Amino acid sequence: MQRGVVGMPGPVIPNPVDTGIFRPDGPKALLPDWDGYRVSAVSWSDNPLKGGGRLAELAAFNPTVQVVLVGRWPDWPAFHGKNVVRLGVLDAQGVAAVHRAVDALVTFSEHEAGPNHVLEAMACGRPVCYRDSGAMREYVGPGGGTSLVDVLAHREALGAAALSTIRDQHTAEVVFPRYLDVLSGVA
Repeated sequence: MQRGVVGMPGPVIPNPVDTGIFRPDGPKALLPDWDGYRVSAVSWSDNPLKGGGRLAELAAFNPTVQVVLVGRWPDWPAFHGKNVVRLGVLDAQGVAAVHRAVDALVTFSEHEAGPNHVLEAMACGRPVCYRDSGAMREYVGPGGGTSLVDVLAHREALGAAALSTIRDQHTAEVVFPRYLDVLSGVA
């Protein structure tokens, strides 16, 4: 039997985050000595829409901010500066340890619908500096903003708000019952 495209919007259920791994307490990544702010950036794709170009500009024009790259990133000259640490692909525990070792997550992705890396940083109590595109504003809520200067200046309050957002909206205990409610209504 052929079915048509859904004629009306369905429910939007946010992703859950594994708060057993991504949490504020726990080991921190051992990073090179640094006197200034540190930010993490996570990408598993070198798609230009993941914001690598903007992140390279941030690294090049902000030498007092250490940028810790996790995952796959283009091999651009700006990503080889003294303020850039390339860690490559890490497991979940490694990513969590990086988030706990930095002041904020930076993500300049465009059109993201459900960015897990954002939720994981927030679950570690880190605020998020983001490009206002896709669902980023809804996901981050009061746990970050679009200005890196503001996010870093208010990182403790924004980090607390980020963690509260995770606990209120993105734990398995909150998300899975929403899935079950929707599935119970399907005939």
